[in-house]
Amino acid sequence: MVAIGSAARGSRFTRGANRRLREARHDEWARLAGRSLADHVDGWAHVQRKAPLLVSEIESLDWEAERFLDVQDWLLVRKMILGAFEAAKAAEEDAPSAAGDVGAAARDKPEKTRALLSVLTARKESIAKYVAESAEIRARRRYSRGLALGAALSIAALILIGLVMRDVTVALHHPFDGSNQLNLKEFFALRDSLACIGGGSLGAALSVLFRIGAGQHVSYRSTSAATAVYRMILGWIFAAGILCLVKGHIVALFPDPTEELLKSKDPFDDPLVAQSFFFWVGVGILAGFNERWVKRLISQPVSDKKG
Repeated sequence: MVAIGSAARGSRFTRGANRRLREARHDEWARLAGRSLADHVDGWAHVQRKAPLLVSEIESLDWEAERFLDVQDWLLVRKMILGAFEAAKAAEEDAPSAAGDVGAAARDKPEKTRALLSVLTARKESIAKYVAESAEIRARRRYSRGLALGAALSIAALILIGLVMRDVTVALHHPFDGSNQLNLKEFFALRDSLACIGGGSLGAALSVLFRIGAGQHVSYRSTSAATAVYRMILGWIFAAGILCLVKGHIVALFPDPTEELLKSKDPFDDPLVAQSFFFWVGVGILAGFNERWVKRLISQPVSDKKG
């Protein structure tokens, strides 16, 4: 019973501490986010008169942090900005001045202005670096979420495309032969199409993951979850383009194993049935992964396969 009572008191204490922490964070947010920077800094007009360009750049950093960072990171940036102004004013006051200079005359001395500018510039650069790094990390997270969304959309799109292509194909030849099913050639053509397009989305996702893993710079101003989805859609399109070029014998890059498979007496019992499937998945992955490879293929002159 004693142990149970102690556990209950500990649980109540933890809940109370968490509630007080949330209230403190809310109060801090209301204090920092409820007003402009000028309202938070004593002597804002004086610093702005001494360093108008620097103050403008710091205001821009505050706006960027509000737009591209999480709330907690933005509040931290605001604290850093307020600390920068306090440090700059302290440096200005501590800078030496000529004997007999007091009040406004002392504050307007070049030595004091240089001290203020030096501290404010150094702090501004530090804040700018923090904003850029934090915003890029957040952009990478958005990009990763976009990949997950793109993967889900790819699965849904493949199912929808497969159903629509099957129904359209059957509807086109039904008036002529009365059949309500795909024939063998149509079945494998549809299978190859879906395999290649699915491989294209997978190749695009791999390309993005390799670039992120390699530390490639991600522009946080233009990167969103939609950017990753757009990249995967490009993978679908490139894969579909390669499929059409090879199936239509426009580019004689490699033989289509499905053509050999269709010559078999029992295609579904032939070892080529798996090989041809993975062949088109692999082609799709290459098309989605390497855009330059696709561009070189498309820019090649039309090949004569018999030549």
